[in-house]
Amino acid sequence: MRRSVLIIGAGLMGALYDGPGDGKVLSHAHAFASSPDHRLLGFIDSDAQKARQACGIWGGKPYADVHEAPKADIYSIAVPDRLHYEVLTETLKRDPSLILLEKPVATSHDELDSLRLMARQVRTPILVNHGRRFIEYYSYLRGKVVNGEYGQFIHGTGYYGKGILHNGSHMVDLLFYLFGRDVGAAASWPKREAADDGALIGIEGILWGMDDHSPDDPSVAALLGVAGGRFALIPVDSGKVTIFEMDLLFEKKRVKLLDGGMKAEEYDLNESSAYFGHRNYVRSSGTEMDLSESLNGAVRNITAHLDGDAPLLCPILDGMRTLETCLRIKDAYHGLGLGAPD
Repeated sequence: MRRSVLIIGAGLMGALYDGPGDGKVLSHAHAFASSPDHRLLGFIDSDAQKARQACGIWGGKPYADVHEAPKADIYSIAVPDRLHYEVLTETLKRDPSLILLEKPVATSHDELDSLRLMARQVRTPILVNHGRRFIEYYSYLRGKVVNGEYGQFIHGTGYYGKGILHNGSHMVDLLFYLFGRDVGAAASWPKREAADDGALIGIEGILWGMDDHSPDDPSVAALLGVAGGRFALIPVDSGKVTIFEMDLLFEKKRVKLLDGGMKAEEYDLNESSAYFGHRNYVRSSGTEMDLSESLNGAVRNITAHLDGDAPLLCPILDGMRTLETCLRIKDAYHGLGLGAPD
């Protein structure tokens, strides 16, 4: 059975980053249109021209409002960050089989508190698009870290830009995913409480910040305590360069995640060939990932969940935990008088 899909938001992420003939799958529309398990009904957008443009590329019909459109099995939300919570709550009233929600899940403490209350009542499973969770290499890496094969985590650094909520949430979520004890275990909201590792990431210091995205979502430099080690979260002006890179140092391994997290380099810790008593990280392997695997993986996870109750790889509770940590980083930055108050 092909499940029907409506995409809410006909902008870049929803529809316009790519087209049907492109080699890379970059938009929600491309991922669902390429899936044999789904049938795209159209697009919902308050901008009628964008909705028509998206339909001209991908098919389906344009709609101005979720309540004007026919009911679909799946709703895929790709609206601006500030609208995520509002559109989610309206979409839940349609009682769909599943919702795919762009990150962050909300943008304020009030919205997060409301989501917590909602989680006690809502039965609709919600998958959050923290896309690296859907890429096979990251599942492999998580297994190595959680099973202790790389030894104790020592230190790490991460470079990002365009807002602690907008893009920084990807990095914070990835830390939870790699080091957390119970990530992605829920098939839907009511089946468990939030994972018991909310204190996994602690804020040890705020260094600086910049408004390269918006005053309400600054990019913040923070020193974090993570899984017994330290991680430096470092922002880079997104107006000058787009970057997402991590460098993770363990007792037995070093892992570099480069090129937006689509390239991985692993290093073994070996005795120095030149200096007695010294040990160095020496590159041992490299992995190239396909960016298309992210959204394609999310759509496959949706199918597997609805067909057989397989767990969602990033359920809403995990997205809420990531948001809470990012909001605490943002609050600490504003609390030091380094940026505009909320």
